[in-house]
Amino acid sequence: MATDDQLGRRKVISVTALVLVVFSCLFVLLRSRNIFEVDGASRCLEVFRRQTLFFHGNNHMLYPVNVLVWNRVVGALGFRPNGAEEFYALTQWMNCLAGAGCLAIIFYLLYLVTSSVRLAFGVVLAYGLSRAFLLHATNAAEPLAGVFWSLLAMCFAALSLKRKSNWPIIVSALLFSLAMATYQSTIFLAPSALVLIWQGRSNRDDRRFLTPARIAAVCEFTLAGIAGCAAIFGWAYWRRGFRHPAEIVGHFFTHDDAKVYLGVSVGKIVTVPIGMVRNIFPLVPHFVGLRELLTGPKLSPILLVLVIGILCAFLVVCARRLTVKWKDLSTEVRVGVMAATVGFAFTIIPVIIWDPSYDKLWLQPLACLAFFIGMALKPISMDVRYGFLISRAFSVLFLAGVSLNLVWAVRDHETKLPDLEETQRLAGLIEKQDLVVGGWDSISTLYGYGWGDDGQLISFPTEAVLHGYGSVARLRDAISEAERRGGRVYFLSILDVPRESWDSFLGSRCGVPYSVMDSYRAHSRIRATFYEQSSQVFLRQFELTDSN
Repeated sequence: MATDDQLGRRKVISVTALVLVVFSCLFVLLRSRNIFEVDGASRCLEVFRRQTLFFHGNNHMLYPVNVLVWNRVVGALGFRPNGAEEFYALTQWMNCLAGAGCLAIIFYLLYLVTSSVRLAFGVVLAYGLSRAFLLHATNAAEPLAGVFWSLLAMCFAALSLKRKSNWPIIVSALLFSLAMATYQSTIFLAPSALVLIWQGRSNRDDRRFLTPARIAAVCEFTLAGIAGCAAIFGWAYWRRGFRHPAEIVGHFFTHDDAKVYLGVSVGKIVTVPIGMVRNIFPLVPHFVGLRELLTGPKLSPILLVLVIGILCAFLVVCARRLTVKWKDLSTEVRVGVMAATVGFAFTIIPVIIWDPSYDKLWLQPLACLAFFIGMALKPISMDVRYGFLISRAFSVLFLAGVSLNLVWAVRDHETKLPDLEETQRLAGLIEKQDLVVGGWDSISTLYGYGWGDDGQLISFPTEAVLHGYGSVARLRDAISEAERRGGRVYFLSILDVPRESWDSFLGSRCGVPYSVMDSYRAHSRIRATFYEQSSQVFLRQFELTDSN
């Protein structure tokens, strides 16, 4: 007959599988038809256009590989897309399953710590319905596969708590290498895995902080991770034409967007709580800065401050209760609290130094926060006088708040936007030798990824981010090259950007003044008009002259 431990393992595996199935179905049913609800979802169309192996930059290097492999697998099973829209939909399935896998892993780990199915499911429900997670689990952007690999790595790190063999540590490190190559910032969860590995090599008879077993385990994890990164990144760089070791190492530490986005400021730090709350609840979804928030309708900042206050107060209560009951907690809970705390402390770093509102960067910090709250609710509920009321009231309010995200999720699923059809219409006007200079509007973005040949479209804002004022000279060279090959030059949306919007980013942050486009504005005429959601995008044909 099966022992109690065997029955317990079967139960947790069965319920974990059920969580995987339930959330897979939910995310598939809610697949967004708004391809621009998150940044980067349209990049999968480049795989549809090229149908070959290639790589992105370091920030999400393996994303096109993931998309290509996924679509080859589902194609072998008989699911072959008929056009760009179906290809995009199939890629969404990849993220739906990856998102459900993330929630199943969190459920499994939290159940092992708390032994409560209801608590573990409540936590993954709250995290799964948070705005940032729901956005990516129902769309086709880059980070969820990387988040999945990092959480799977945490599973193997947790396994090292029970097993004294080295293979879980090595597998964990290799999975983190894969996670980093898939989405770069996911490596910031690795210190949390080190907490588990460190505790797994503790010895009850040896109270020293530094022991040979712990040092050896950390070295194994580090060396395996370095070897995994060297293999994955080295393979990708070699295929991209990098041959010299110094060139390969230098490229590994290169991030093209860093000079515009990277940095720490008081403004970024102040907006971190705002970014946290708006990536959990459907509040101020179009937040662009404190100044606009404070000068807008008064209800939004008041509600935002109220929610931030309640959430932060509850986190303080959780932390205090865990501190007070620390000695009474089981070893598993204490290790889990330390791992979640260290994980949040490190995964919040990209949020602070890059963009506090960027939903992609909040996926891991919110997972750590959800895990921390899940472990805190159990000891709080043991408080006879106040604990049950606090935990129950907060749980109900929190779940009610994140459930409101289903409103926009259902709306995005049911509403078909004209972007793809309009981009197809644009493709019918552009010939192979032509040049299109676009902006960051949806039509330009879709055409660049899914329809335009390499070099046929220049995203001028992207060029400005990468090359600053040098993007102006690069634009002139591209126009001259189009003239030599007998092509026409079109400007899509970029000439119609209002001066105030231009100066707020391209001028102030990229160093490209509004006036550099004056000559192109004066010598261009509208050739066609396209529609994206509720706005118009103008295609202007530039009259090539010798002076330009």
